[in-house]
Formats: sequence, structure tokens, C-alpha cells
Amino acid sequence: MELPVRFVYTENGVEKTSVDENKRMNYIDDLNRRWLDRRGDGRQRTTKIEDYRSGKIPL
Repeated sequence: MELPVRFVYTENGVEKTSVDENKRMNYIDDLNRRWLDRRGDGRQRTTKIEDYRSGKIPL
């Protein structure tokens, strides 16, 4: 998701924009999603959530 406003700031002497930070966070979120989807018994994370909500998987 692109931010509608662009901010520029300096971090450790390197100029960064809010758009750059947003892309970095989206990349990290995607890595986390893929890691969660592949761990465990191989089933998709959304399937596990649906099973929990339907009562098939106890807390």
C-alpha cells in the first residue's frame, strides 16, 4: 500500500522516505505471511484459523 503523503527523514546518516519505509514493512509482512503459511503441518494459515473458529481445533 502506498502512502498518500511522502515524508523524508534521516536515519543513521541515510536519507529515507516514508514510501521506502512502507515498502520495507510490506516486504517484512510478506516474509512473515509466507513463513507462517509454510510452517506446521503444511496447511494454510487461513485454513487453521477457519478450523479454530468452527471448533475443530481447541484453544
